[in-house]
Amino acid sequence: MNAFRNSSTEKSSWRVAVEDVLNINLNLSSV
Repeated sequence: MNAFRNSSTEKSSWRVAVEDVLNINLNLSSV
């Protein structure tokens, strides 16, 4: 259970990082 939770957290943090980069790129291109 703990290992599953750890891999789940890694996935969501990786996803958040990607979304942050996409949001920054969108903001830069709209400016």
